[in-house]
Amino acid sequence: MAKEFKEFENQFTASQLNSMRVLYLNDVITRGVIIDRWEHVADYCVEDQTRVCNAVYRNKGFEQWQCFRVAMKGLSTYDKLKMLHEYWYIHVTAESHGLSKQTSIVRINNYIGALRRGGQLDKDFVVAK
Repeated sequence: MAKEFKEFENQFTASQLNSMRVLYLNDVITRGVIIDRWEHVADYCVEDQTRVCNAVYRNKGFEQWQCFRVAMKGLSTYDKLKMLHEYWYIHVTAESHGLSKQTSIVRINNYIGALRRGGQLDKDFVVAK
């Protein structure tokens, strides 16, 4: 999976990444709000490798997800959580853009798991200090 992950690093233009950041960081849901924990813990679960691979590299909309993921690179954990919260609202709560709700949840959970493994979120899903 690491090879596939890296293949997307240079696939998007700076303009595409900036547009993604603007879309998800300036939305009305969390405008001006600092999000310091993952609020959807009840919906968090660790998925098996096959489901994760399908969700992030094969299922409908995976290119858009990869652009979203790469756009978060270099942002603060607060901003990553804010973008993930917006993504959750748009793709899970509102179920818009024709994506499977479950695929969106797997994508988000995989990213949240990576933040936890990387030490950016503690065991309680709070931004690590």
